[in-house]
Amino acid sequence: MIGPASARTVRATLRFLRRNSVYHYRFVAENGSGRTLGRDRTFRTRR
Repeated sequence: MIGPASARTVRATLRFLRRNSVYHYRFVAENGSGRTLGRDRTFRTRR
């Protein structure tokens, strides 16, 4: 498991999203020690 001392900032540009829609995402971190899944998150685009 990756600990807090290994925290990284992640950025992404999302294009072509539909208006007034809900999207789900989850970050995955992987290294030689294994894989850690972030929480499932959601956001809604503007109307």
